[in-house]
Order: sequence, then structure tokens, then C-alpha cells
Amino acid sequence: MIAPRKDSPPRIACVGNMNNNMFAMMRYYRDLGLDAHLFLNEGEFAHFIPEADTWHIERWRPYIHQLPFGDNPRHLILRRSVTVRGALDGFDHIVGGGLNAAILYQAGRRMSIFCPYSTGIEWIGAQIIRGYRPTAMFHRFVRRAQKRATRGAANVVAADMTLETLRQLGQLGVVPHRLMLPMVYNEDAPDAEQVDDLVSVARRIRSAEFSVMAHARHHWLDLPADRGSFSANKRNDILLRAFGRCCREFSDIKPLLILCEYGRDVSVSKQLIRELGCESHVLWLPTMPRKKLRALMGLVSAVAGEFVDDGIWGGTGWEAMAAGKPLLQAVNLSPGEFRAATGAELPDVLHTRTTEDAYAHLERLYRDGPFREANGRSLLAWFDRYQGANLARQYLPLLGLAKPLQSTLSSCPPKPSRDHS
Repeated sequence: MIAPRKDSPPRIACVGNMNNNMFAMMRYYRDLGLDAHLFLNEGEFAHFIPEADTWHIERWRPYIHQLPFGDNPRHLILRRSVTVRGALDGFDHIVGGGLNAAILYQAGRRMSIFCPYSTGIEWIGAQIIRGYRPTAMFHRFVRRAQKRATRGAANVVAADMTLETLRQLGQLGVVPHRLMLPMVYNEDAPDAEQVDDLVSVARRIRSAEFSVMAHARHHWLDLPADRGSFSANKRNDILLRAFGRCCREFSDIKPLLILCEYGRDVSVSKQLIRELGCESHVLWLPTMPRKKLRALMGLVSAVAGEFVDDGIWGGTGWEAMAAGKPLLQAVNLSPGEFRAATGAELPDVLHTRTTEDAYAHLERLYRDGPFREANGRSLLAWFDRYQGANLARQYLPLLGLAKPLQSTLSSCPPKPSRDHS
């Protein structure tokens, strides 16, 4: 237990660190003068530990703690309520996502801000398992517990901008706040060539006249028949085919595509690259901490995200904007629709829905250096205005702490008609 200080301001526990969301939130809160702490789940994924997301861990270590439970359905029955409650004694507000909501609610603590990280909400939007086998009955028990916790939260944020999440919340009678999560924290970082295990990769990228990083996981084989319906599919193949054409038609240079060996379809992506005849122009990176990927991102010409229509851009897109890099990404809202939903102008993302779109953007980015630089600067300026610390300020009224200092990005669910990022 962390004892509260006498006459201290409200204390905020940021619980769990899926996608590094809560570590970013904790840092922005502390930058705003709040007493925020990060609590890691028991069994937190290795790539979501804070050391993977900062070059300055010693600055933050005093505010990082370990929970005696985690985002684990078994902990609903294997962790005593007194243990769960005691872990967060002295904290006035709890912010987080996952099954921590259900575990805490069952123990008598509700979320001040529940931020689901999964489309359709963790365990609620999952397919219901019927029958009376123990596994099926336990699954339904967990689902009911998560529903109670969602209804019981003081505030719920619909951050993923999908109709499926809004539909599930609507069925629960919950009206969410449509705010994004401050997923990326910008900080001083070393040059990639100063990091021992990045030197050779950094030199390879610097030697290329034109380079594109696409670090989303590889998942593109099972595209749903209705392209606009939710899917974990990233449509990586759109970029691969466009890049293959670049290798054939950019006869005056040797472009470079940087990919990560991450995702269920890595092997078929490699097969497609062989078929396209551009293996020598592709650099595969092993899975590595986000801070190292971001250091390398600072060297590339552009970044490619995802090309389906079920929400706006995710972490890869925010990282590109924070780095000031042009971003190829599917965008499902017109500028007017985006402005109406968020109060913000649509950022200058390079809308990419087809291989032809991707090739046209890559060709312009290569041929037109001034445009490439201006586009990257525009995205960084947009990020600084509508994300980061300014977005974190939008959460303060939900905690009863302050009014936001300026308008920042709200979530905008995909429109039901066919016509993203």
C-alpha cells in the first residue's frame, strides 16, 4: 500500500498498460502537476512494460508499482477482495481498461474512468459460449462481471471509435465520453546510431534515398466480405503490392521498406514479397521495444499504417504523427464529418484504401521532397495541438479536477454508410 500524504491532492491510479496507454497517461498527468501512478498488471506483456517505452525510466520509476492481480479472468475468483482493494488504498481515482474493471468492481472499487482497449469492450463483445460446460459457464460469469463493472464506472470512454463498441455500450445503457487515449508520449531520445543494437539498421535506413516503415502486425488473409465490418485485418498486402510496383518503376533509386516480424501472416507477407521480386528492398526487423522502433522511425521518409474501415488510426498512426512523418492510412470520415464529430480539422493523413492509392502516395512522397517535409510537419503540429498533454487535459473534468484548457480530439465513430483512419 502507498500511504497518502496529509492534505495531498487527489491521487490517480492508472491501472494496467495495454498498448502503453496508461504509462503515457500517467506521464502526461504528472506533467500537468497531478499525483498519478502507474500500476502494472500481474503478467503484463513484456512489450508493455515501461522500460520498453522510455529512455528515461529512472525519472518515472518512483511512480510505477506492481499489482497483485492482472487482466486475467481467473483473478475474479483467485484473488481475495481485500487483496485487490488493498493494492489501491489511498488512491482517489482509478483509470484503466481490461478485466481490471470487473476485478476491482467485484472487490468494491469502481473505475473513475473505464477506457476499454478492445473493440466491443473486453469480454463483452466476445462471442457468447453457450451450454453448461464449466468453460462456457465461466465465460458467461466473466462477461456478466464485466458488464456490471462497465455500468458501475463513473465514466466510460469510447476511445476506439468503432460502431461495435458504441453498440455494446448502448445495450448496457451507458453513454460514453468520446475521447481518444493519449497513447504516445514524446520525449528526448538518442539518435538510433548511438544505440548499439540499432547501428547497422540505422545505417541501412540512412543509406536509402526513400524509406517507408510499416510496423503494424501482419494480418491480411481473412478480409471480411463486408469490408466495413470489424476485423483485426490490417490489409498489409495493399502496401506490399504498391511497394513492389515502386521497386519496378523507381528505376533511378532503390527504395527501402521496413517491416516487423510480428503477426500471424508474416510468412505469407514474405511469400508475396518474393513473388513481387522486391526482397532485396525489404528490411525485416525482429520484435523490439517501442522506444527503439520510434528511434528508427525518426530516420524514415514515411510511415504506413492500416487500410481497413473500422475505426480511425491506432498506435502506429499516432507514433507517425508524433514523429512528424507522413502517414499512409485509411480514413473513413470526410473533413466535414470529422470536424462535426471532433471539433478538430482532419489531419493531413494520406488516405489509402487501395494499392493504387498507396502507390500514388509513395510516388509523390518520393518525387516531391518539399511536400513530404511539409506533410510531416503538419501532422506533428496537429498532434501537438490535439493529442498528448492537450488531450490529457480533456480527462480532468471526468475526475472533477479542472476544466480543459482547450478543445482536443474526441472520438468519432465510423459512419454507418459506406463511404476511415
